Amino acid sequence: MMTKNKLKLTCSLVILSSIFILLSGEVSSREANIEDMKKNPQRYIEIENWGFYVAARVAIVHHLKIKNNASIAYKDIKIKVNYGSTNPSTYGNTVSFEQAVLKITLPPDSTGEYLKSGYPIGAGSVNMTGKSIEVLSAVPLF
Repeated sequence: MMTKNKLKLTCSLVILSSIFILLSGEVSSREANIEDMKKNPQRYIEIENWGFYVAARVAIVHHLKIKNNASIAYKDIKIKVNYGSTNPSTYGNTVSFEQAVLKITLPPDSTGEYLKSGYPIGAGSVNMTGKSIEVLSAVPLF
């Protein structure tokens, strides 16, 4: 028969073991989430708003409002801008795209406005407009 002290000790060990198992799972889950943030930054970076214009045949993006939903920072955000036509016969159709690396750093869990004065992303035409923008990749900082 168990004494009162042995019963208390056994209960304490069971409770401590349960807490350890729960905390181990939480740490593993958090580590897996961090690994996903490193491998798939495009899942965590959102461009919520942006501007586009063409000056002297150079396409320029500006005033990008970017949200970083990850708990790690990123730099060198690679984007793709799809151009739409302003020509009446093909108006709105995607006619081309450009890719560029934005030399900015996004702090963890942040929202900010970047490149207010503009950033050239490649060739452009007055017959094109910025139709859509997407994040392709980024360099995680950890």
